[in-house]
Amino acid sequence: MTILSHGHLWSLQLLERCRDSGVKTICIAPGSRSTCLVKAASDIPSIKIMTHYDERSLGFFALGMAKYDRVPVVVITTSGSAVANLVPSATEAHALHIPIIYITADRPPELQGCGANQTIEQLPLLTHLVQKQVSLLVTDDDQEFQQFVKTIHNTITKDITDPIHINMAFREPFLSTKITSLTKPLALSKIKIKQYHDSDTVDHIKNLKQKIQNQSIKNQAVLCVVSNTVKPLDYKKLLLWSHTYHIPIVSECSSSIPWNEPVIRQVDSFVKKLDNKSKLPAYIICLGAKWISKSLQVLLANHTNIILIHDFSITQNWLSLPCLEIMNQTIDLTDILPTQQAKKSYFEMCFQLATEIKKEEQQKNKPSNDFSEVTCLKALKPLMEKMTTIFLGNSLTVRHVNNHLDIQAKPIKTMTQRGVSGIDGLVSTTAGIAVQESQQTMGIIGDISFFYDVGGLSLLRYAKNPVILVVINNKGGQIFNTLAINKDPICNPLFVMPQPIKIQAIATAYCIDYIKVTSIKELKNIKLTNANNKTSYQKSCIIECCINEL
Repeated sequence: MTILSHGHLWSLQLLERCRDSGVKTICIAPGSRSTCLVKAASDIPSIKIMTHYDERSLGFFALGMAKYDRVPVVVITTSGSAVANLVPSATEAHALHIPIIYITADRPPELQGCGANQTIEQLPLLTHLVQKQVSLLVTDDDQEFQQFVKTIHNTITKDITDPIHINMAFREPFLSTKITSLTKPLALSKIKIKQYHDSDTVDHIKNLKQKIQNQSIKNQAVLCVVSNTVKPLDYKKLLLWSHTYHIPIVSECSSSIPWNEPVIRQVDSFVKKLDNKSKLPAYIICLGAKWISKSLQVLLANHTNIILIHDFSITQNWLSLPCLEIMNQTIDLTDILPTQQAKKSYFEMCFQLATEIKKEEQQKNKPSNDFSEVTCLKALKPLMEKMTTIFLGNSLTVRHVNNHLDIQAKPIKTMTQRGVSGIDGLVSTTAGIAVQESQQTMGIIGDISFFYDVGGLSLLRYAKNPVILVVINNKGGQIFNTLAINKDPICNPLFVMPQPIKIQAIATAYCIDYIKVTSIKELKNIKLTNANNKTSYQKSCIIECCINEL
């Protein structure tokens, strides 16, 4: 057996200890942060693996098995809200003394308390519901590894009678390099895995603030990025400021700036166009955070002059960026920077790049039989343009919309769930938005997200108007095919989980209209409105887009 990373080694040691303590079954709710744990589980042939997309159900599933014969069962989850969904089963296991070993993946310390994606305080959720709780940081240090082995041997014994919680913090990359064999664990210290550290201090941030306040931005290029903001955004004032001072605005689909306003969309493609130093701005102003675009995150991580304006309190420098923190958000940016115009040429250049991107996307829209997630979303544009509010689910949906769509028809409000970026509760959230929205609401989510929250369909009855719920059925968790783990023929089925569930039958059960489409042509032919531009449906409607089912 070949060890692919320190995280892989530590995970294998942990799960082998579980096996030696009597564990026969491992229940997995997959996620990228738990990659090392899933890989390790697949490397132990004597243990049965079962997967499910819903951590809450999976926890009770494990509870049932452990309740039956009192043999401990392992439950593995990724970070964030996935851990919170273990609380119901852990509550029952605690009350009845059921032996369940909850193993949760987590972010490392430098990503805690600073707004990192899918990151929450996981330990307090289960502290009072388990007999033992251990939190471990995976490192490349041999002494720490040996201490880890001792810790898990003392924690996981052969006489487990109550739930246990093991929290494992992993750094990226998870599985990247074949570093050594299992027979030589001490040689691991020679291999350095990339780590991220928060090197910025409070004094550094104060000094940076003073430096920026003392400088003029005259004749220097400035870029403004707008993402999630907690408080409502006065976007009209922001746009006036942008055009007055020649500062282009890049808006993620998570921002509250309507789609038809003159801002730069398709963020990933735009950032990639800033491919040389001459195109990079001298300063980047960020309104809101929880960025969707990976390319944007990389740009910010490598830029030294960032001004972050947020409307919530944080204790650490945001994602280790060298930024100026403004604790109380103000949309009047002239209170922060000199009211002098930046280069108009840069403003014009950025919008020229945006125009080029639109043309490139149009070239991709040529007739094709390819019914992918991206082509599906593009074909949905005519329906989306009839909506007032669109709620975008997590995983691939929000990423593809953020990078490939640019809707100009009318001021459509776009909403996302990027606080912790979980796939739980997305149907229910759509219903909640529709209760408040006086006109038409559309939700766009993936199939796994849909199955996760099927019960939320009953809440659609409270909506003021029928809801259009688009389910992009790509046969289960295709985002994981972007990970290195997808090349493993054993592990891939543990992440990508196509379900034999009939969405039409679910729609019928909940008295909801149903449309199935398997091609771009079928999707474009859908008619949901009458002559008065009102929905012709008296009930909500599910549109199932079966990707690549040609």
